[in-house]
Amino acid sequence: MREIKVALAGNPNVGKTAIFNCLTGMKQHVGNWPGVTVEKKEGSYVYNGFTFSVTDLPGIYSLSTVSMDERIARRFLTEEKPDVVVAIIDGMNLERNLYLVSELLDLGVNLVLTVNFMDEVEKNNMKIDIQKLSKSLDVPVVGTVAIKGHGIQKLKDEVLNIAQAKTIPMIKYSDELERYIQRVEGILKLFNVKSNTNSRFLALKLIEEDPEIFEQIKSKVSDAKRFSQLLNEVLSDIEQKHEDSSVFVGDEKFKFIKKILRDTVEGSGKKSETFTNTMDKIFTHRIWGLPILFGIMYAVFQLTFTFGGIFADWLDSGMGLLSDWVQNTVPNAILASFLADGVIGGVGSVLVFVPNIFILFLLIAILENIGYMARAAFVMDKVMNSIGLSGKSFIPMILGFGCNVPAIMSTRTIEKGDDRIITAILNPLIPCSARIPIFLAFAGTFFPSHQGLIVFSMYIIAITLMVVLAKVLKSTIFKGEPAPFVMELPPYRVPGFLQVNTEAWKRTSLFVKKAGTFIFAAVIIIWLLASLPAGVDYASKDSYIGLMGRAIAPIFEFNGFGNWQSSVALMFGFLAKEVVVGTLGALAGGTENLGNLLSTLFTPLSAYSFMLFSLLYVPCVASLGVLVREVGMKWTIFSVILLVSLAYFVSMAFYLVGSIFV
Repeated sequence: MREIKVALAGNPNVGKTAIFNCLTGMKQHVGNWPGVTVEKKEGSYVYNGFTFSVTDLPGIYSLSTVSMDERIARRFLTEEKPDVVVAIIDGMNLERNLYLVSELLDLGVNLVLTVNFMDEVEKNNMKIDIQKLSKSLDVPVVGTVAIKGHGIQKLKDEVLNIAQAKTIPMIKYSDELERYIQRVEGILKLFNVKSNTNSRFLALKLIEEDPEIFEQIKSKVSDAKRFSQLLNEVLSDIEQKHEDSSVFVGDEKFKFIKKILRDTVEGSGKKSETFTNTMDKIFTHRIWGLPILFGIMYAVFQLTFTFGGIFADWLDSGMGLLSDWVQNTVPNAILASFLADGVIGGVGSVLVFVPNIFILFLLIAILENIGYMARAAFVMDKVMNSIGLSGKSFIPMILGFGCNVPAIMSTRTIEKGDDRIITAILNPLIPCSARIPIFLAFAGTFFPSHQGLIVFSMYIIAITLMVVLAKVLKSTIFKGEPAPFVMELPPYRVPGFLQVNTEAWKRTSLFVKKAGTFIFAAVIIIWLLASLPAGVDYASKDSYIGLMGRAIAPIFEFNGFGNWQSSVALMFGFLAKEVVVGTLGALAGGTENLGNLLSTLFTPLSAYSFMLFSLLYVPCVASLGVLVREVGMKWTIFSVILLVSLAYFVSMAFYLVGSIFV
């Protein structure tokens, strides 16, 4: 079966992920681009006897190389040469989105154009003549509503047709720009430049003074000095008339785009724009924007624990019944202990919180799809600037709520090196989903009436400490001005049920897989250590794990949890934070006994102190591995020392001061 390579390209917030999901379904996997730690999404689907391999390129505005995302996209298109490129544009923002389309046409790719959000176009009394747009650009054009799956069948047909036809369209600009393109192409021909990229695209990028293209070609020519001289003559001619050659090319592209839109679009879409502007006056208000953000965060956590707690209680009861059944049914005492105390007690203690985690990710996905998360970053830009960072540093913070690993990776989008290092080394402070089982287990046991508030306080403390530490680091080790923060605020949209449900389950499934593999392996080790040496009671202070815990416990005497069980839980939690609850569950001998164990080991004061330590100390091995790759060993060691010290002294200070009043 022949494989057809397809690339999805488009600006951010055009529904690219929704189309990727519609095309590939569950046949997806996520990795990293070669040589960089930027996420790469790939998937596949079978249609009419062909296998289509789909790569979702990062969201970009052009094929320049200002950002890492742009470099990745351009190199993929020029080096991998996909059979078809699907350019996805927002029907409500045609003029801006078509700029990237013009660049793709200049590059000479097999192009299919997808106009997404056609339902919004109709609601705003706009009309886009798809046939005229197709004729003007000389490419197939498909209208879609991706979150509802509308137009996807037609898109698949056009992708197959264009893959077989291989017709390469070309934009013709003004006579003036065309003359300059021909002159530069002549220079490339004179120096016999060989490249995988067509000469027209190279000529345009040289006129735009693209540094990467210039250096690539300069390294290939025999007389680099003469090449530079001839190219500078062309640029000088342009700048005598237009001041800046790159602005000249941009103006020419927008003239071409506006001409097309005059013939193909009716209406302005002011209705949607007016609604968005009205809502932004509320959500991005200079005074009320921040309290609204915290109010929404609190509501998210309250809903997570209110509704998730119902399902978690059911799961907890089910785990308890399963554990009892195993102990009463399995004849071999050692095997029964392993299954009931180790597997069900350890892994089950983590899995009971899956409903809470799914609801949290579902609510975050809804906020992302509505368009609020972009506003959250915008609102936080002012706070970030006050500590010397840009609003871009808030984006990894948002990602950190899911997992610190991709959040640390995402700091690659921060251009300023110092800002990137600060954001990366402090990102582990953001409570990831792995810490949620700890918070839920302790909040449910000691603060059952205020779970949402208690867990919300963990996030507020983490963000506050991150802000304070960033300010200190920016004022001492990393002095300098923050980089400017420019981001697009997408229009508010009604989220699609399928889209948000798919995103929430993908993130939750990673948590479940971790519980079934890594945490499972950890609880086996814990069960063995709690069962040995032979002859001692399971999970007693004289077992191997008890001896280890007793050796460590005195360190935490002034933190309020100088018992050996919590000490070994924190020790194993270094591998993965979920293992903290898994360890305590295994030592308790089952999920139904976990609350009783916690009640004997902690008071409400020491429980909150333990939560603080779990919140702030070193994240997991995977996060440290990514930190080493992103910022180097020196800054990783610095981060570990900083976080462990912070966790220890903040927890101790809280417990000692709290003991005075309790």
